[in-house]
Amino acid sequence: IENLELVLKSELAFIHKVHVKMILGYIYTIQEKYDRALELFMSVVKSGIETAQAYAAIGYIMHKKGEVKEAIMNLYRAIEIDPKNANAHNSLGFILAEENINLDEALEECRKAVDLDPDNPAYLDSLGWVYYKMGKLPHAKSYIARALKHAPENEEIKKHLETIINS
Repeated sequence: IENLELVLKSELAFIHKVHVKMILGYIYTIQEKYDRALELFMSVVKSGIETAQAYAAIGYIMHKKGEVKEAIMNLYRAIEIDPKNANAHNSLGFILAEENINLDEALEECRKAVDLDPDNPAYLDSLGWVYYKMGKLPHAKSYIARALKHAPENEEIKKHLETIINS
């Protein structure tokens, strides 16, 4: 990380610095250092490079920081830039469901994510979770079981399946 931070201070070309900011932003997000990650992704967007990936990452971080409206706004922007960004569709759907904002739209967004990437366990889990929130337990169990087949060690998916089975 230190070496990547040094790259930002170097005389590298602008586009190379943008790539480094994106990489560092993802690393800091994984490490849950959300303020630094947000600073990096925001600097990419403010520099004029409006990518769906940057907006989706900002949306994810905003949700983690409890700023739901900002999260949703940034995810809509990501989808506007790239309607085939499965991650943005999934994140938007999950947030809408998790916050009980609009389950029908959450279902639509999660379906789009699964249509774009049918074997992604996170997307299958989100779709199953939306069905759970809607009270459609057979559908919920089916999708979350599929997610678990693709990621058998994922604790969140296991927890979701257990919640559904115990409902």
